[in-house]
Amino acid sequence: KSEAGKIVGVEINSGVAGAAKENVRRNNLEGRVEIMNCDWRTLKGIFPEGFFSVIVSNPPYVKKGSGRISPSSERAFARHESAGTLRDLVEISKYLLSKKGRLFYVYPVRRLQGLFSEFARAGIKPIRVSFVHAEKGLEADVFLIEAGFKGELRVEEPRFRK
Repeated sequence: KSEAGKIVGVEINSGVAGAAKENVRRNNLEGRVEIMNCDWRTLKGIFPEGFFSVIVSNPPYVKKGSGRISPSSERAFARHESAGTLRDLVEISKYLLSKKGRLFYVYPVRRLQGLFSEFARAGIKPIRVSFVHAEKGLEADVFLIEAGFKGELRVEEPRFRK
């Protein structure tokens, strides 16, 4: 439904990438959506600096070396910084994002301070943040953030899953 002319998805897990490619095919989006089965840390060698106007990521939530690791290797890999740290993600985002572009992440509240620190180090400014709560009365567990190279921070109304 997006008006974007070209969408590129990057997935390191070959099984997940295969499922994404099948979804693209089933929805007749082969001309607009490309799924790359690769490590996002290699994208500097594939795309020129500032190539994308929008970057969307649901990065691994758990810092490397911490938290309980899932017995499912696929889930563990997706949830932990096994294939790159938050700093790595912010750096590649900075490289790939056009000067007027925007990046969007979904991330756990417990990592908000670290994300803001990495943005500041990279010269990226948080522009809009919204905290997501499981339901009213519970603390937010994740947040949605929009960032770019220019702008002032705006905190939106909380969102609720239920």
